Parts: sequence; structure tokens; C-alpha cells
Amino acid sequence: MSFGAIHNSTNNIQFPFKGNYQSFEIEESGLLSGLVKKWFNTATISYVKFTNFNSAYYNLTNENINVSSALAFKFSTGVIFEYGDNTFTVNEEEIQTDRVPNDKKFVCGGGSSVRGWGAKQLGIVKDKNIGGDFILESSVEHRLRPFMDSKTSYIRDLGFAAFIDAGNAWSEIGKFKLNEIAIAAGGGIRYYTIIGAIRFDVGFKIYDPQPGEVGGSKWIFGSGSNLNDKYNFQFGIGNTF
Repeated sequence: MSFGAIHNSTNNIQFPFKGNYQSFEIEESGLLSGLVKKWFNTATISYVKFTNFNSAYYNLTNENINVSSALAFKFSTGVIFEYGDNTFTVNEEEIQTDRVPNDKKFVCGGGSSVRGWGAKQLGIVKDKNIGGDFILESSVEHRLRPFMDSKTSYIRDLGFAAFIDAGNAWSEIGKFKLNEIAIAAGGGIRYYTIIGAIRFDVGFKIYDPQPGEVGGSKWIFGSGSNLNDKYNFQFGIGNTF
């Protein structure tokens, strides 16, 4: 079962420059399936999942028509709490299913996340492709459309962006640490169409809490840093947020 609430006062889908957006969702698994478990010998996954997303947009141009410069902010978080024994019996053998389904966990990194990392390549978790039970992300992005007054539509729809992203995913909320928040920065090109912005970004790993042997250093210009592992290219359709 899930319940959600959304507030949206943004003024433009393609290039928002005023207003804000908030969404809240809570999802529960275990109450209804617990009844089924009493009738059938089956597993129940018991957890509560909460997600929250916030964004805000500000006009940096003096006019309200043909706005060419905007500042966008994002903050999002999500947490999963598991409860119950989550066990069932097969051939008189008790099996423990203490994991939330993989598609319900939080993953980090990619074109709409922390852009210095590839998709599902960031996280203080056992398997980054699966993710964890807690995530925290934040972004600041400056969006610029310098050719809004051009008579040529091909040039008029061209834009640019510069951004700073921060965040990470953890196996559980109790293992969150401030010094494990990853930081990325970069820029990109936008081409605004009816279906949204077609974007190409390059993000650099300014601070990598888990550089490994390839990265060499936590900081991008730290001692022994390997720049070959300090950036990622991202492609997407639609604004990052």
C-alpha cells in the first residue's frame, strides 16, 4: 500500500524559472501480506518506505518573458525500515528473507543523480547495482539559454548548464556519515524541444569517499589522483529535476 502527496507551483515544464515542487510518498508492505501468510505457506516482506523530493527555481533575468537564466535547487531523501521476522518454511526448512526487493531499494549515480558517477555506481553498500535502504541527494544547477532573442529556432533552443551534485546511498540509515557524501561538479549542453531538454553532461568526481585502486585519491586533485577515473559522461532527455 502506498500514499502520496504532491505540491507543484512551477511555472514551466520545459524551462522552469519560478516556483517549487514537493512530493511525499509512504509505502508499506506487510500488513495485507501478513494475512495471506496465515492462509498460505508463503513469504512476506515487511517494510516501510518513505521518500521525499523537493525542488525550487529562481529567475536570474530581469524580465519575466524570454527568461534566459535560472537557478535550480534539489533536495531528496529516502529511507526504508524493515520489520518483522520475514521468514517462511520450505520442506520443513526455515528460510529468512530479510531483504527488501531489489527494485524497491535506493540506487545512486547517473544522469539524474550525482553525475560524476555512472548509473548505479555510487553507494556505501555491498552491491551498488542493488543499492541500499537510505539515500540522500542534493543539487544546484545554473541553466542558461543565451540565444533566446535569436530569430533562428535552431540556435534559440540551445542552452547550457553548470551544476554541483552531492549525495550517496547507504545500506541503512544508521550507517550514514557526513564524510561519505560524494560531491560532483560539471557542465553540459541542452537542446530544448517539445518533449523536453535533450542534454549531454560531463560530471567530475570532486570528492569520492570510495576511490578504490583506480581513483587513487578521494579528492580530484589529491596526491596520487587518477584523473582517468574522475569523470563520467551523461546523456538524458528532460531536465535533471
